Amino acid sequence: MEHIAVLTIATLVIALLSVLVWRKTKSVAFIIGFGFLYFWTLYGAWFTITDSLEGEKGERYQYLFFKLFPIYIDDDYLWTLIVYALFVIVIQLTVLYFARLPEEEILPERPLRLSHLKVIVIAGVSGLLSFLIIRPSLAAAAELSASGYAYVREGNAQIPLFTLHQILNRVALIPVMIGLAVFFGGRDNKYIVGKQTVLAFVGYMCVLTGMVVLCVLLGNRNELVFAFAAGGLFYLANTLKPNRMILAGIGAAGLVALVIVKLYRDGVFSGSGGLQTIGFQAFIETIKSNEAFAAHFSLYGAIHKAVPFTYGSSFLTLLLSAVPRNFWPDRPDDIYGYYAEHVGAIDDQGYSIHHATGWYLNFGVPGVILGAFIFGLIWAALFNAFYRPKQKAVFATRVFTTVCFWTFTSALPMVIRAGPEAYKNVVIQAFLIPVVVLMIASLKIAVKAKGPALVIDSKRRQILHPLRKIQSLPRRLGVS
Repeated sequence: MEHIAVLTIATLVIALLSVLVWRKTKSVAFIIGFGFLYFWTLYGAWFTITDSLEGEKGERYQYLFFKLFPIYIDDDYLWTLIVYALFVIVIQLTVLYFARLPEEEILPERPLRLSHLKVIVIAGVSGLLSFLIIRPSLAAAAELSASGYAYVREGNAQIPLFTLHQILNRVALIPVMIGLAVFFGGRDNKYIVGKQTVLAFVGYMCVLTGMVVLCVLLGNRNELVFAFAAGGLFYLANTLKPNRMILAGIGAAGLVALVIVKLYRDGVFSGSGGLQTIGFQAFIETIKSNEAFAAHFSLYGAIHKAVPFTYGSSFLTLLLSAVPRNFWPDRPDDIYGYYAEHVGAIDDQGYSIHHATGWYLNFGVPGVILGAFIFGLIWAALFNAFYRPKQKAVFATRVFTTVCFWTFTSALPMVIRAGPEAYKNVVIQAFLIPVVVLMIASLKIAVKAKGPALVIDSKRRQILHPLRKIQSLPRRLGVS
């Protein structure tokens, strides 16, 4: 069948390009990122096609056929597979061309010294505030014996400060996982170091455990994927001799947390059955998760229903998103809202829109190619910036180039399941949050002859500026 042939060829090409990128960059991050791309782009097609050939078997994802639109293995679906494959392959070719690993790794003269206590306090306070914002909704869901995930997700528009709750969630999770990566690396870290103490370990474990429990109650997996992937990737890059047991532990802990969130959200623990039943259910959820289908179906809906192009509405929405919706209730919707309206999606069901679909709805197939090129270019530029740091870069730039390739890679699931507007969340969650928190945790106040001053907390401290001249901070935050 031609659909299987196209899918097979696309998979082989993507696998080949992944090998070529690996041989050029030696970066596990790109391989993991390509895995994210494939899972949310083409993985679901194997089940969709084979299930259709064998007859409708009532697979769980097929409920979307009734709440969204039916999927037919027709010419439109064939074109969907071709466009999706083109999207992934263009990203890979862009990375393959622009990403360059230096002949010798360039290390900073002085690794940044992270204050684990500051990271723990910032994350702990953020996590507590996040919980307090959402606590009334969780309590109401418990009284109604309803799922916290469904209750919060469907009623988030009525929850005061819900957006702040989401941001605080990221502030609590992402820096903690990066801090743990620094902690486990010990004294031999290459880019960021920190003193290992029992108190720091206990603090990290307490904050992380609390945040995992909160994510379980809310049914949030995206935050956990982001945080654990960022922590694991940065540990691998920052540590001189990564410990395989620690890497395996981070991966296993992240996987267990994700499975628990999913099973709790679906009510598996409240049903009958022992540990074996729960384990089997977890396996099925892993290989046939609805995550692999909702975004994948979106491009078919746009093509099959001939949804008109918007010619750049996503970029206008991206600019206007700077104005909070509380001040502008009728602010134009993003491309997701446009898509849901034009494919006839019902109101009481949440969906996902693939990143390629967002670009397609803006400019058609040329938009998909452009979006893939921009995606790959950003990814490759962050990789190059990490391995080719400027020795005299300003402090903020130094922190940015140290962590943001890894956080961007970890944020790929968030980007893939949204239109071009996703770059706003990338800037906030993958760039600003980790950079600002790590900057704060790497600075100290020291008393000098000319008065108090902020200093970079490195192995050899360097004065940044007198506090009485704080207005000159942006110009003078530099590393000589």
